[in-house]
Amino acid sequence: MFYTTCVVILVLQISLSDAAFDACTNYTSMKYVDRRAVQNQLEIGSINPISDDFLESGWYRIESAAGENMPTEPPGSLRCGTWYPIWLNGTLPTTIGEEIVGQVCLQGFTKNCSLTWNIDIKYCSGDYLVYNLVRSETTSSGYCFGTEAVTATIETPSTSIATNTDDPINGFDPCDQYSLIDYQDRRAATRTLVLGEYTAISDDFLTSGWYRVERSSCEKMPTSAPEPFHCGTWYPIWLNGQLPTTPGQQVQQTVCLQSFTQTCLYSWNVDIKLCTGDFFVYNLLNSKIASSGYCFGTLDVCAVKEDDTPSPNANTEYTLEKETKEYVKILVVVGVIFIIVVVVLSVLLAVYCRKSRRKITNSNNVPQPGKTNKTGISPPLYKRKTSSVNIQSKTHIDSPPPYRSREPSVTSIGNFNPDKKLTATDIFAVKNTDNI
Repeated sequence: MFYTTCVVILVLQISLSDAAFDACTNYTSMKYVDRRAVQNQLEIGSINPISDDFLESGWYRIESAAGENMPTEPPGSLRCGTWYPIWLNGTLPTTIGEEIVGQVCLQGFTKNCSLTWNIDIKYCSGDYLVYNLVRSETTSSGYCFGTEAVTATIETPSTSIATNTDDPINGFDPCDQYSLIDYQDRRAATRTLVLGEYTAISDDFLTSGWYRVERSSCEKMPTSAPEPFHCGTWYPIWLNGQLPTTPGQQVQQTVCLQSFTQTCLYSWNVDIKLCTGDFFVYNLLNSKIASSGYCFGTLDVCAVKEDDTPSPNANTEYTLEKETKEYVKILVVVGVIFIIVVVVLSVLLAVYCRKSRRKITNSNNVPQPGKTNKTGISPPLYKRKTSSVNIQSKTHIDSPPPYRSREPSVTSIGNFNPDKKLTATDIFAVKNTDNI
C-alpha cells in the first residue's frame, strides 16, 4: 500500500510539472535569424560562420522576415550563414498544440546527411513554431530557418525621424535613465584591435537599452566607415547618418556593420538623443553578429584611458607604462637573440670537438696495406722484423736442483783412484803415448 501511494504521488508530480511547463511561452529568441535563411550564402572571409556548437540547448522561437520553418531538404554547403547547414529530415507539425520528434541532418561537403540527431518541434496556438534544439557537435555548423535571405545592406543614408522629447512620456527620460557603455577607451575609431592582446568586443551579448559614453570628447559615433579590426572589434558598427544638433532632439538613424569586404554589410535602426546637459544617449540594440561592436570617438585621445591621458608638459603614468612595455619588449628580444647565439655556438663547438677527436684517432691508427693516405701516396708495406728474446737463467728458490760436478768424467784403463783429485796440469798435460 505504501509503495502504491508513492508511485501515485510521483506520477502526479510528473504530470503537474509537465503541465506547468509550456514550451510555447518558455522559449528563447534565436540569434542571427536573418543569416540562417537558406538563400543566405556564406562569404568566406567577409564574416564569421554561425557555429551552434556554442548554442545552449533549449526551446527556441524564430522571428525573421525570411520565415520560421526549418528547411526539409538539404540547403547546400556554405548556406544558412555557416559551413555545415543543419536541416530537418522529415515534416513539420501542422496542427495547433501538436508536438513531434524530428530528425535533423548536418550537411557536409560530400554528404547531405553526415550526422543526425533528434529535436522536439511544437506548433503553438499563436500560429508559430518552437524548436527544442540540441547543441551541435561540429564546429562551424548551424541550424537553418527560412528560405529567402534578408537583404540588410544599405548604401544610402537613412531618413532621420526627429522628435522633441523634452517632455518625456510616462515619466521616462533616457537622459536620466541610461547605462554607461563598457570598454569606452577601446571603442574609438582610431583604436586598432591587436589580436592576442585583448578579446574582441562582441556586442551580440549587449543588453538592448539606452547607453551613454561618459567622455565628452569621445561620445560621438563616427559617421564614416572605420576599417576592420578598429574600435576594439573585428566588425565595427558606425552611424550611417547624422547626430542630433538641438538639445532635447531625438532622432532615429541607421547604423551599419563594417565587414572585410563591405562598408555596410548589415544595418538596423537606433534612437539617438541630445540631452540638455550637452551629451548624447543611444538606444542600442544587441548586434546579431559575433565579434562586432559599436564605435564611439574619432580622436586619438579616445583610444587612451581618460586617467592615463598623456600631458604635454609632464611625464604621466601612461608614458611610464608605455616605456616600460617597450623596455620589456626589447629585453625579451635581446634574451631570445642571446639564447639563439648560445645554441648556435654550442652546436659549432660540438661539431669542432667531434672533428678534432676524429683527427687524433686517425693519427694514432697504424696505416693499413693498400690504403691511401690524405696526400694520395700509398704507405710502405709493413715489414715484420725478427724479434730478439733475452734468455735469462731462472733461479728456482723453492727447490734448487741437486749439485752436479762440472768435472769431466775420466775413463781410465788402468786403476782408478777415486781419492785422487786431478789438477789442471794433470788434465791439460800432454801425455806421452808412445808407450801405450
